[in-house]
Order: sequence, then C-alpha cells, then structure tokens
Amino acid sequence: EVRSISDWQSRLGDPELHWKRGASAMELAVSWTLARHTPRGMPENVAAVFDSHEFLAGTTVAFAIPELRTSLPGGSTSSQTDLWALLRGERGSIALSVEGKTLEPFGDTVDRWFGKERPRRPPSSGRAERLEFLAERLGLDTSSIGTLRYQLLHRSVASLLEAERWNASAAVMLVQRFVKPGARESSSWGDFRDFALRLKADVQPGVVVRAAVPGNTPLYLTWLDCPVATDEELISAMTDRPVRRATRQNAFEALCKCAGKESWCWKLGCTTCGCMHFRYGLTELSRGKHPAGAGWLTSTRARSERLRRELGEVPFPFPIPLQQQCLAIASSARMATIASHAKFPDWLGYLGVVLDFCRDAEAEGRALTKAWAPQLSDLLPDESSVKRQLRELAVGTRTLSLSDLEAVERELKYTHSHHHEWAQGTRT
Repeated sequence: EVRSISDWQSRLGDPELHWKRGASAMELAVSWTLARHTPRGMPENVAAVFDSHEFLAGTTVAFAIPELRTSLPGGSTSSQTDLWALLRGERGSIALSVEGKTLEPFGDTVDRWFGKERPRRPPSSGRAERLEFLAERLGLDTSSIGTLRYQLLHRSVASLLEAERWNASAAVMLVQRFVKPGARESSSWGDFRDFALRLKADVQPGVVVRAAVPGNTPLYLTWLDCPVATDEELISAMTDRPVRRATRQNAFEALCKCAGKESWCWKLGCTTCGCMHFRYGLTELSRGKHPAGAGWLTSTRARSERLRRELGEVPFPFPIPLQQQCLAIASSARMATIASHAKFPDWLGYLGVVLDFCRDAEAEGRALTKAWAPQLSDLLPDESSVKRQLRELAVGTRTLSLSDLEAVERELKYTHSHHHEWAQGTRT
C-alpha cells in the first residue's frame, strides 16, 4: 500500500532522477496522496472536471496504482502509466489513466522512436509490430502518424487495455499538468491537441471529450492545468496527515470581487470587448482555477494577446460542459457577498452575464434559478410583488431571466430611494 509520497517514489523507474520539487512525478504524487483524505479519493479540481461530464459525474476512486506497467506487443518494454485508477460510478466502472506533466514534452515523435531519422539503423521487427498494434487499436494509419508523440499513442492504448482487463465501461486518459505562476508555455498542449484531433476529439483544457477509436470500449481524453503544491501540502503528503486549509471564498464570489475592483465590462450588447474579462474569467473557473490562487490570469493588467495565448480562443457560446462547470460554482455563491463586492447595479449585471453565457445548461437544470431566486427575494421588502414572484420562481419550472434581474434592480432602486426620503424627513 502506498501510504505517503515516499512509497510512491520507490515505484518510479528512476527514484532519484525523477524525484524533485516542481517536477511532474512529485507533483502528481502530492496531488493524489492528499486526495486519499477526500470523500471521492481524487483531487477536487479533477472531480470538478469529471462532474461536468454526465458519464463521469459523481465517480469515486475504488483503488489506484502508481506507475502501473501494461504489457504491449513488440518487445519487453511496458507502458508505465504515472497513475492508474478504477473509478466507480452510476454507469459502472471507469478505467482512468493519469499522465503527469510540467514543462517536459511527451518524448519522441513516432518517426524518431521508430528510427526513421537514423537510416543506417533500421527499426527492429519488435518496434514495427508494436507500432502496427498501437495504430490499429486507435484506428490510425501507420504511414501518417510520424509527427505524433509516441508516448501519447501507447498511453492511450494502455488505458484501453486496462479498461478491458477490468471489464470497465470506458477508459479515460487525463493529462494533469502542473503549472508554476509565470512559467513559460510548453509544447505539450499543442502535441496533445494534435493527437486528439487525429482521433476526432476537439479537446479544450478542463473539458472531457470522447475520442473516435475502434472497438466497444469508449476512450475519453481530457487535459487539466493545476497549480504546483504548496509547502503545507507537501508536508501533509509526506506525513500522511490531512492538510489544514483555510476555507476559500467561493470562486465566483472572488471573480465578482475582482470584477468590481477593476470595473469589468458586463454589458451584454457591448461590441467593443464582448465582456472579454468575464469570458476569460469564467473559462478559468471552469478549469478549476481560483482568482485568489496561483496561476490566475484574467485581470485588466493582462493584455488580451496574453490571455488568448495562454487560455486559447474562448468558444462562444460556451460549450455545454463549460456552462455546467460554471453553474456548479456560481450556484453556490452568496448574493449578499457579491453585492458587497461591487457597486449597484453592477453586481446584478455580473449575475446577468452568467445567466446569458450559460443559458443552455441553466435551461436544463435551473441550478442558478433554484439557488439565486430565494436569495434575491431576501433582499426585497415583504410587500414587494417581485419578492413573491422570485419565491414562486424558485419552485416553478421557468428559469431566472435578465428581465427578472431588471425587476430586482427597479425594486431595489425604489426601496433605497424611499428609505432615503423617509430618513431625510425624519431628520427634518
């Protein structure tokens, strides 16, 4: 049993070379060793990404094996998965393969591994057999995959093989990249995206996408950027004691605080920026980031070119998985806290941005309506007709709309104005 990161270290191919602070092996070990103390047995940011996909939502770890070796045809070298786990969910078991990364690439291209760049040394028959096997399992042509990264091929096939071995309903290959604040960009994301596109999977960070592969076992691909471990987390992983964290503010509340401080544009009809900071900020929330955490990018200080370079082009309208992830976070936010972070009526505009950007997912589950309508009603006087409408809305079938927020704005304006006139008259 792996009880601490020291036990994990002993399973590495080279326990000394690959074991250092900030490197993928140690960061992955800390992340998942700490997850032993969570109800679902997986890091919270990984769980958040899985919960945005209906097939993986609510899954828990049955057991996990670091550095699992999977035999492949064509030689004695196995595919060594950084972390393999069997997940349990409502739709059966899921085989999860996790590949840890920091700045390092995915190794050699297929051509380089196969030996095409060394014409004087022809490739062995074993390598030819293995490449043919990997290409067949992924539905690829060996003549057209020379520029893809070999590691991505054999890791994905190993994930499928382990899923079949354990009779799992599906296989998931997750790249968990650990990023230091201000770190330079690596080529690994581009290589992963190129590989996924060959499997007809248009991947985006923080989104689970199904790949097109032959056979009866579905293969899902996903990429997640995570912050490196803090000193407290490292010590906790070394001693196998739960890390003591201060309760962090809801990420959407923190986003609204930043928006209020920097006066982000929230006007939905704006043709100048299109609520740019909210688009990028909500995208970062959907990827498990927190405005107060390391690696947060969206602010008025960050140029739009840098945001596009590091976060990619934000699709609009938002894809459903991104919408669902935003709703999961925003629905837990407190109206009173949001109202304290920005001037009136800007904070109502922030709510309107989320309602509009995530309207498709909101129509399906009414998460914001159920959470926000009662809280908004609490801000209004008892005699208000809008207050009654909001209470009925919370238990009805209609979703909270922009016109509802406008009604709240008018009511609050009237209430504040009336209170001001009464106070003036009393003093007189």
